Amino acid sequence: MLLVSGAVLLGLDILFATQQSAVESASGDVFSALPSWTEEVFAIGYALTALFAIWLLVMTVVRRRWDLAGYIALSVGIAVVVGLALARLIDGAWPVVLPELGDGFGEAVFPVMRVAVVTAVVFTIGPHIPRPIRWLGWTAVGVVVVSGLGLGLGLPSDALGGVGVGVVAAGIVLLIYGSPAAYPDADEISEQLATLDVVVTGLEPTPVQTWGARTLEGVDDHGRHLIVKVYGRDARDAQILTRLWRYVWYRDSGPSLPLSRLQQVEHEALVTMFATGAGVSCPTVVVAAASEDGDAILVTEGRGVPLADIDAGEITDRQLVGMWQEVAKLHGADMSHGALDTSHVALDGDVAVISDFQAGSLSATDARIAIDVAELLVSAALLVGVDRSVGTARSGLGDEALAAAIPYLQLPALSPTTRRSIDKASKFVKDLRSTVVEATGVEATESVKLRRIRVQDIVVLALVVLLVGFLLQQLADVDWSEVWQTISTADPSWVLAALIVAQLILVPNAISLMSVVRAPLPLRPTIVLQSAIQFVGVAVPSAAGRIATNVAYLTKFGLSPTAAITQGALDSFTMFIVQVVILVVAFLFGDVNFGFSAPSGGNDWQLILLIAVAVVVVGIVVLMTNRKLRDRIFSIVGEARKALSVLIEEPKRAVVLFSSNFASQLVLGTTMWLAVIAIGEQVSLGAALAVVVGAVMLGGLAPTPGGVGVQEAVLAAGLVGVGVSSNDATAAAIIYRVVTFALPPLWGAASLGWLRRNEYL
Repeated sequence: MLLVSGAVLLGLDILFATQQSAVESASGDVFSALPSWTEEVFAIGYALTALFAIWLLVMTVVRRRWDLAGYIALSVGIAVVVGLALARLIDGAWPVVLPELGDGFGEAVFPVMRVAVVTAVVFTIGPHIPRPIRWLGWTAVGVVVVSGLGLGLGLPSDALGGVGVGVVAAGIVLLIYGSPAAYPDADEISEQLATLDVVVTGLEPTPVQTWGARTLEGVDDHGRHLIVKVYGRDARDAQILTRLWRYVWYRDSGPSLPLSRLQQVEHEALVTMFATGAGVSCPTVVVAAASEDGDAILVTEGRGVPLADIDAGEITDRQLVGMWQEVAKLHGADMSHGALDTSHVALDGDVAVISDFQAGSLSATDARIAIDVAELLVSAALLVGVDRSVGTARSGLGDEALAAAIPYLQLPALSPTTRRSIDKASKFVKDLRSTVVEATGVEATESVKLRRIRVQDIVVLALVVLLVGFLLQQLADVDWSEVWQTISTADPSWVLAALIVAQLILVPNAISLMSVVRAPLPLRPTIVLQSAIQFVGVAVPSAAGRIATNVAYLTKFGLSPTAAITQGALDSFTMFIVQVVILVVAFLFGDVNFGFSAPSGGNDWQLILLIAVAVVVVGIVVLMTNRKLRDRIFSIVGEARKALSVLIEEPKRAVVLFSSNFASQLVLGTTMWLAVIAIGEQVSLGAALAVVVGAVMLGGLAPTPGGVGVQEAVLAAGLVGVGVSSNDATAAAIIYRVVTFALPPLWGAASLGWLRRNEYL
């Protein structure tokens, strides 16, 4: 948490340091206006913070905490190196480290070095010192920041940049070496338990540990085997990061986040006690409380041996059926475990004991219940085999509950621990899923989409960010007042012509749909359908709205939804070919170059050829080594080959499809050409067509509804590339988007109503 928050703070401060804002300048003026005697106060505060940091280091040496002294020295070293490097890169100067020994405090430099050093010391030693001294340390950081500003050693971004450097340095050291905040000492835990009237001897860490919480086992004075779980200061950080990760990556972010360590312990104890009340075999809760040191402690009575620690041959089917019966009781009370695997199920004779309800829920959704079943089914299959796991689950849980888990038998539904323990995970889970389907006799259902973000989504987003950054550079000189002036003085007759021509696209789009399906479609309603789709796109701004509307329309003429969607892929394929051909022809034979020029010498062409060969070789290697990617590429190629074979077998159909798709692109290109003329500029029709086609292809990557913002930027940048000024290009792009995107939904609503009244939809 320190490392991430420090990096974010440092990044923002670097941004503000390189682009000084009016707020920062004003803050400098405020300190300059203070009375002269305040400079002495700031100098004293600046010196005292250095002495405080030195005192902390000396105390670690006096107490012979050589390891801690080394941590502090390392974090200070990191802070100094990073600070000096940033100072040279950003300001081209070395910062003043000890102004008290020199001729003065010098000029403002990013970052303020004293701030970075003091922050690094305070945050590194923080987990090792009592809370009052820790608060004193945070106060020292505040004092050194204000003193640095008052002495003119930097602006707010420079001082806060020092905080960022220090926090990053401390975060790196704590992440590498750990701290007592994460793992309290066993002797300290025994002392803390004694204050809670629980006397435990022989505390030893358990083999399996969870991030942020330390689990130990020991024996109390009554001879009971106890499991002690201690939530240190890092426990809540672990919960925050885990929940943040699940929120970003998955659709179900898990149970609600407790606000404190004590609440985490109380939550686990409460769920355990409710599960016991529902008849589930669970450990007895002995203590759930906060110690004097602020750590939260949960003590339960240990029962049995974890299933994961028992040899598969020693586990009977009766015991496995009993385990699933306990799970059925838990889910019957609308509760879930949240991490139900064989390490959280123990065998006490023939009784299965479920423990560790840290991620449990008292009001579980059907999805969380199904994920519990999927997790334990996979974990048990790894231990005793697929057939035994599925067979005992059917006996103890029932086919209905088991079938409900089929959509969740997928890797994203499993915990990281379970996923890491599977060899050839995807194949294993797929085989297990097939076994469950066959055993229960239910129809195989599609997997529930659990992930919110995929790796390819991140790649696409990164490409979009790079694209938009390039486009913004192209349009950096846009004067928006002049753009508005250009739009307001545009020739209305040419704008009206562009509006009229833009609506002609409905005809080729309708003909394309009529030719792509085998059922006879009437022309007029199909044209009206294209207008209605422009309105539907406002409510559902993606391909889903267009596909759904087409399917609803085509089913009225006897086509199945599957056939309608399949034929739509043929239309998309021909459109892609048409767009590629238009761009290639425009570059090779037209006057379109978007500012690119051919290499001047043979060496340049050789370099380009070498890069192209390298890209091809790397691509082949990746395809050969990545089966999933290879299967995906071959699937796309197979679909394209199938579509191409259909076009070859039916030449007449192919001619109509290619012609209608080319006509639709030509309509859009003509609309852009008229929009450019309306503002008094001139471009060739071929250039306008290439700009529009390029924008359509790139705009599909836009993560915004309808490509709003990205489409306008791509169009304007394209026009700049063919010789139009930035302001006029932006004005033309806005006019084009108004007549092709913003206005058509107005009469598209009427078209949708007409189709409904005439029962076409």
